[in-house]
Amino acid sequence: MRTVSLKQYERLDDLMKSGRHIIQNTQEFCFSLDAVLLAHFLVLKSRQRVLELGTGTGVIPLIIADDVARVDAIELSPVMADIAARNAYMNELEQKIFVQQGDYREIRTLYPAEAFDVVLANPPYRPVCTRPGQ
Repeated sequence: MRTVSLKQYERLDDLMKSGRHIIQNTQEFCFSLDAVLLAHFLVLKSRQRVLELGTGTGVIPLIIADDVARVDAIELSPVMADIAARNAYMNELEQKIFVQQGDYREIRTLYPAEAFDVVLANPPYRPVCTRPGQ
C-alpha cells in the first residue's frame, strides 16, 4: 500500500480484505454495508471486464479487483471520482481499476457498446438533490 496525503474531512479506513484501505470524506457519501454485500453477491470470473456506474469512493472495485481482469468505474462527482482514483492508486491497483469522472447517462460517449461483461450500480438511497446527512 502506498502512502497518500489525506485532505480536509478525509479519513482512512481498513477494508479488512487483502490489506486494502479506503479513503472516505466525512462530508460526502461514505460506503455502507449494501456495497460490501453487493460486491460479495456477484459471481465473477477472472477474465471479465466490469463496469460500475456511480462508484462513489470506489469500494466495490477495491473488493472485486482480485476476481476480475479489469474494473472501470464512473463517478459523476469530481470530488468522489478523485477519491476513488486515489484509492486505486493507494492500493496499487491503478493498472486494474480505472476511474473516470463522467455522467453514465452519456455512456455511449464514454465506452463502446458491449465493452463489458458485467455492469453494476449501487445507487445511494436518499432524495434527489440532497447531500449526505440531510
